[in-house]
Amino acid sequence: LCNENDNLENASIYFNRLLVEKFDHKYDLIWFLNSIGNIYEEKGDYDTALKYYNRSLELSNGIDDKYMFEDNLTFIGIIYSYQGYHEKALDIFNKSLKIAEELDDNEWIEIAVNNIGWVYYLKQDYEKAVEHLEKSLAIQKEIGGSSALPLWTSTHLYLIYTHLDKEYNMEEIHRLIKETKHIEFDLNYRLF
Repeated sequence: LCNENDNLENASIYFNRLLVEKFDHKYDLIWFLNSIGNIYEEKGDYDTALKYYNRSLELSNGIDDKYMFEDNLTFIGIIYSYQGYHEKALDIFNKSLKIAEELDDNEWIEIAVNNIGWVYYLKQDYEKAVEHLEKSLAIQKEIGGSSALPLWTSTHLYLIYTHLDKEYNMEEIHRLIKETKHIEFDLNYRLF
């Protein structure tokens, strides 16, 4: 799609055109709303992205799909954290964590805990940030997987430790970069 080619304006026009069509399935509409939200998020237009994510959240709540609802909460929480609304972001991420725990879904638990840790970092509450990020990293190591989340978590911990003038295991970050270089080139490039 247009989004994959960095042509965000054309992607936005395309997805908005699709919104006026009738959807046979609400999942399709939710996906399209999230895609448009992602485009506006990439453009830095967080208020517009939030409108699309909130509409998607309403629809996902209406179809009683907790996984999709939790996914939409995460999108919204990320936007709030970008906007500096840390308490709102924490509230959203804690709701997401509660749902993940109800579903006994360790993958979503690790994501929610990681997001909570990042918001505490942004709030400069480093003790709580480290607590949550280390918990997320422990879950990640327990369940494995091939996502870039361990790299993000380790990077967040590294930033906190650097801020606190503490040592952090750089070998761990370098190992994760090698494992995830195909996933998160931008992050790897900016870090090292």
